[in-house]
Order: sequence, then structure tokens, then C-alpha cells
Amino acid sequence: MKTEYTRFDFYLSYWIFAWAIIYILVNWYFKKKSSTNYYINFFIQNCNPLISICIALVITIFSLLLLIIYNASSLIIILYILLIITIKIIPIYILLYLKPNPFISNVKPNIITSIFVFIVYNLYLKINGINMYNFYSKGFTKIIEGKTPFLNLIKKISQKLING
Repeated sequence: MKTEYTRFDFYLSYWIFAWAIIYILVNWYFKKKSSTNYYINFFIQNCNPLISICIALVITIFSLLLLIIYNASSLIIILYILLIITIKIIPIYILLYLKPNPFISNVKPNIITSIFVFIVYNLYLKINGINMYNFYSKGFTKIIEGKTPFLNLIKKISQKLING
């Protein structure tokens, strides 16, 4: 029997994580070169994903508490904490310590960019025939069952390490 896993591109957290990686790499690469390119500077000044990751972190911590309340297995809880550290806490830490940090002076454009990404994400779900409400209402069950892309990847890696 084949286990059904949800595609990673249907999770907003993975979108935000990819956005953060792109932002961090662009910021690091072009700040090092002192770029005067208008589009690069616009991206660095107005497209910081920090607020989106912080909101996602709060929601994810709430989900973690629900996992504990609903007596999810210890393995799922540990893997979920690893997920939080990997795709939320580490990027937040890096984004907070980018020098100079453009988020501090440009909160409003960054909020607008976050809303724009959320709208594009919802359109992407709609194009793929996914109802966001139904997807996320079933998503918690998928987390408990360990049927999310990240949890599945970590379980496979850990099984290979344990079994050799």
C-alpha cells in the first residue's frame, strides 16, 4: 500500500522558506559586490520575508502545541521541532543579522510584499484545484501521521542512518 504524501509546493511554509533562501543569497551576494542595480536594491529593501516567517513561526508553534495536546508520537514531535528550527528559526536568525537590515526601515513595503506572496500562493492553489481551507484542515492530520514532505524526508534519512 502506497502512503499518500502532500506535495511540498502546496505548503505556504515551504514557499516562505524558499523566499528567505533567495533573499538571503541575493542580499549576501549583491551586498558583497555593492550593487547599484535598481531591481536588486528594490528587492533587498522591499522584499524581506522576515514578517512572513515570524507569522508562520507563531502558527507553527501553535500547531506544535496541538500535536502535544493530541498526543502525537514523540518521533513526530521531535521531527516537527526539527522542522521549526530548520525552516523558521535559522532563517529568522540570519535575516535579523543581515547588515544593514533593510527590514527595520521598510516595514510597510515588506508587509505589502508578504500579502502579495500570500495572494500568489492562493492563486497557485486554486490553479491546482486545491481549496486552502480543506487543505489546512486536513494538514494537521497529515502532520500527526508524518505525511508531510519534510517529516517524510527526515524519517527516511534517519531510518537509513539507523539501519545502515
